[in-house]
Amino acid sequence: MSGKKQTGRPDPRKAALAVLEQFFAGKGLLDRLTDRIFAQRPGMSKKERALVTALVFGTVRHLGRVDFALSLASDKPLEKTRPQVLCLLRLGAFQLLFMDRPPALVVDWCVHTARKKAPWSAGYVNAVLRRVAKGGRVLPLPDFETDPVAHLATAESFPPWMVARWAERLGAEEARNLCRSQNAIPPITVRENPTAPGFEPPGPFLEKVVENLAPGRYAPGSLTFVSPKRPLAELSAHKKGFITVQDEGSQLVGLLVGARPGERVLDACCGMGAKTGQLVQAMDNQGFILATDTDAKKLPVLEREMERIGAKCVEARAVSSGEAFTRADEELMDRVLVDAPCSGLGALRKHPDAKWTRTAGDLVRHQANQLSILENAARSVAPGGVLVYAVCSLEPEENEDVAAAFLEGRPDFSLVPAGERLPAAARAMAGDDGFFRSWPHRFSTDGFFAAVFARKP
Repeated sequence: MSGKKQTGRPDPRKAALAVLEQFFAGKGLLDRLTDRIFAQRPGMSKKERALVTALVFGTVRHLGRVDFALSLASDKPLEKTRPQVLCLLRLGAFQLLFMDRPPALVVDWCVHTARKKAPWSAGYVNAVLRRVAKGGRVLPLPDFETDPVAHLATAESFPPWMVARWAERLGAEEARNLCRSQNAIPPITVRENPTAPGFEPPGPFLEKVVENLAPGRYAPGSLTFVSPKRPLAELSAHKKGFITVQDEGSQLVGLLVGARPGERVLDACCGMGAKTGQLVQAMDNQGFILATDTDAKKLPVLEREMERIGAKCVEARAVSSGEAFTRADEELMDRVLVDAPCSGLGALRKHPDAKWTRTAGDLVRHQANQLSILENAARSVAPGGVLVYAVCSLEPEENEDVAAAFLEGRPDFSLVPAGERLPAAARAMAGDDGFFRSWPHRFSTDGFFAAVFARKP
């Protein structure tokens, strides 16, 4: 047994603990920290990487319930526990509460690790985790009927301020459904790229290397699947540019733009290019797309993505905050997409860390920035042109409040009902108020909001 431990095989639990320590120390986003640890441990197998991901994202996704169990088992407040010990306790408690692993082995590994990292804490770690294991998975949660916010915050692991907002707008029962949907692990969703050079339908490429391959429910040309045998970037269909990873909610936002071949289109907050590629597809690679972002580091990634899918009509440009998206000597744009920076509270299925790093104050801060970007982008819209505002958020401050403020200041724009521009299968996502909302618990997509504006001729 001791010989096997010296073979140099990476320990997924140690890797997961290293990621959690960095995350709780505020050193980065969870997905980037996880990618970094994988890069530092190139010998990890697919199975080992999957375990690291499950441990890291599961611990953060269920942090509220994990900390509640630990608080019941600990003789001292968790906030007085040293960070490295608390990370270890959280990793152990998550496995005891949510994973099918022998409790004794989980506790023994955590105690052994504690002896190496903080010897004085080994007895404490042993006592707390044994109490968690003994208590089982049924916890004395706050009562749902008398205090639904406290119950959902603890049982479903969300900050109370977030749960309170959802319960007030949706009611306690629907808020619970929303919480549970946001905790669900989504399948991988991709969009076909029929304009890619030598395009072939990706189904035959994928069916041999993924599980549960199926058409998407709402967006034409979308596919969903789970458990790829290799990292997605290594799959033949991805290498050839035949598919791009993109949630169906995001794909529907791209369809709202209504881009057509030969048009001039501005992707004002292009990021790393998922929606840019969708615009290329809608335009049949004919016309002109200006893709801009304030983060210049994203543009080389976007350019590589455009090369992968064979895009020929995209120009990438870095812009400064508050700078005009198009130059005064350029023609105005037929269509403009503003996929604005936001809280990301509609995409907690993929980014559970946002639950714990966002505050209610962030919503107002984002709102001011979003309105500024939208007003600036509107200057690039030609008379008779279309402007789409979108965010991956469920919150009114970032959604209809921004749209209303924009319309108030720009009477030359009017709201276009989103339902008129959606596929039939997705029209339930268009509200009577004309806005697009892809609620996670209603549609099993990421939560997007979008508003379509038309500029008067």
